[in-house]
Amino acid sequence: MFDTTMKDAIEHRLSVIGVQIRAYENQYGMNFEQFQSSGRSGELQAPTSYRIERDYFEWDSLITRRKKLNDILQWLA
Repeated sequence: MFDTTMKDAIEHRLSVIGVQIRAYENQYGMNFEQFQSSGRSGELQAPTSYRIERDYFEWDSLITRRKKLNDILQWLA
């Protein structure tokens, strides 16, 4: 019972994170790796602006959380 509840909670959270990641991908027209590369190469307009930096850290955090939750989900399987 506990495993099922945990899996359901993790799958729900992964779904929410997926929506948030897709929102960033749609906003910038690229995935996180491309966004990161564009920032380093100077392709992004004002890469050190507050909005860009905030989006970078939030997006990176979502990618990290998704990986950790997927790892936990595999462990529970």
